[in-house]
Amino acid sequence: MSEIGLQICRCSMQYRAFSHEARLSSMAASTAITACPLAACNGAHFMPRLSFILTVAMLNAFGLIASDVYLPAMPHMAAGFGVADWQMPQTVSVYLFVLAIAQLVYGPLSDRLGRKPVLFAGIALYFVGSLVCAMTTHFGAFLAWRMVEAAGAAAGLVIGRACIADTCSKQASAKVYAVIYPLVSLSPALAPAVGGYLASAFGWYADFLFVAGFALIALLMAIMLLPETLLPHDRKHRAPLAGFAQVLRDGTFRRYTGLIAGHMTGSSPPASRVSYWADWRSPSSRRAASQASRQ
Repeated sequence: MSEIGLQICRCSMQYRAFSHEARLSSMAASTAITACPLAACNGAHFMPRLSFILTVAMLNAFGLIASDVYLPAMPHMAAGFGVADWQMPQTVSVYLFVLAIAQLVYGPLSDRLGRKPVLFAGIALYFVGSLVCAMTTHFGAFLAWRMVEAAGAAAGLVIGRACIADTCSKQASAKVYAVIYPLVSLSPALAPAVGGYLASAFGWYADFLFVAGFALIALLMAIMLLPETLLPHDRKHRAPLAGFAQVLRDGTFRRYTGLIAGHMTGSSPPASRVSYWADWRSPSSRRAASQASRQ
């Protein structure tokens, strides 16, 4: 009985030691996941930290805020610049045009140089453009600095999404976008209301000072809360426009691009036709369509 008792005691002590080691390893793994959004997302289905999500949402929102914040102040701005009312919407068109074109540049640049250096340069352009827009008194100069502002704003749109692609799996990315896009969608809705109040209280230039302040907040959040998600050994040293021809030759990309463009212009096709177009290239879809036609 004494030998059996000793064996039971030894087994109990071994089990306790094993349980203690297992708890320590579990705590270390959970600490690593919480500390770094790369460990939390890359290759797994975990959600990144809330600070990471909020920072990316800020980066995506400030481009939209600058396009809409001064809309209520346009009549006062037209009078101040000495131009006709119909000329003021040109400032929105120029901004959106440069915003779209600049996105083609930031992607390849960030692939070569890293996400954060390119992001910081873009935020600096955005801040300077917004600040000078608030101080200019000539319509032509205002248009030029709006283009600078838009060129900087494109960095947030591109780098924010690139950070998600670097750190999260497809499933985790879908969850992150489900949180970010509702937050970003609020920015063009709230920006005119905030801009109208600021313009009535302080003048239209206050709208652009507000945008410049927003850029500073986004910069501080990116410095403190956003890690460098593209490590040096993962960076691609190739021609800046090397992959564009391959993308443009992809039929699925062209169909989805046409769908989005049609949706934005109010002429998108029905969803059933879109699904048909998107799936037509897959072999399984072609076989199913062939069997259906025979029947």
